[in-house]
Parts: sequence; structure tokens; C-alpha cells
Amino acid sequence: MSSPRYRLREAGLTDVGTLVDHRHRMYSAIGGSSEAEIAAHDARYRRWARVRLRRRELVGQIAETSDGQPVASGCLWYRPEQPRPQTVREDVTPYILSMFTVPEHRGRGLASRITKALIADARRNGHGQVVLHASPQGRPVYVRIGFERRWEMRYWMDPAMKAAHARRRPTRFPPRRSAVGDTEARPKGGTA
Repeated sequence: MSSPRYRLREAGLTDVGTLVDHRHRMYSAIGGSSEAEIAAHDARYRRWARVRLRRRELVGQIAETSDGQPVASGCLWYRPEQPRPQTVREDVTPYILSMFTVPEHRGRGLASRITKALIADARRNGHGQVVLHASPQGRPVYVRIGFERRWEMRYWMDPAMKAAHARRRPTRFPPRRSAVGDTEARPKGGTA
């Protein structure tokens, strides 16, 4: 049996169900949330995504097999942002989210193709950067494309949320390289 061919296409309003399903499966694969929590999130995300797709504040890409089965997807949210000195467009920051590939179709470059298509959309719209928060599974894909690791800090106001986050699997990062090639120290314990 030959391997399936894939085509990439932009998601429309009729694809919200696929985007919600893939996001649900993404959160299940990452872990750290119960199925009940993810299911409750689905309805909120469906409403959120539908409004933003309609306004073109959210752009989705879907990879399909030759028979039309959606097997991977990802989105780019033109996230409202405060002005910063080094941004080309100060009103929004393109943010990649909800990347997912059905397990039996992984390793075929679909996540890379989707990510590059989303980057191209941001470039066509005059943006000079794209950001994302990568899962441990996705980090190698984004590093190969050329994403740089940056630091973010978080303060938890709700101890229960902090405890739930702490139950997630620890994440290992490779050492970062500075502009001159020196290896920087990992965060304490090698996790973020």
C-alpha cells in the first residue's frame, strides 16, 4: 500500500469542528488536563475560533489526505498586542497555536508545512515575527524551521492552577547558543 499524498488548504468556517477536534486531541496528547476539562474547553474554543475566523483574526491551515481526510492542522492568531520598539506592526503579534497531527500521519513533514504556511501568511500581512509556545513534542519541529527559544515568566495567583501545572511532565531543553556560539546555561534543573 502506498503512502497517502497530502494537500494543504486554508480552513474556513465549516472547518471549525475539525480545528476543535484537533485542539482537543492536542491537549489530550500533551497531558496535564483531564478529559472533562478539555471537553468543557471545546465549546469555549469553538465560539472563540468561529468569531476570529470570520474576522480573519485567526487563520487555519489543514492538511488532508488525497481522499479529503483532515490529518493535521494549525492556526495563526493575529493577537492584539501593546506597541513595542522592534515590531513592524504594533497592533498585533502573529501567534501560532493548536498544532496537531494525527499520530499515524506524524513524521511526514505536515507540521512543518503548516507552520511555514502560517509564517507566510504573517509575512504577506507585513509582520516581522511569529511567536508560539511549543509543547515538548513540537519543539524539534520549530527549532528545525528556525524558531528561537525565549524566556517567559509566570506568576500564579491561584494555587490550584499552579499545582495542576506542576503535575505536567517536566520539559527538557537543549542548551541555547549565543550569537558567538557559546552554550548558555540551562534553567535550573533543565526545565521550564
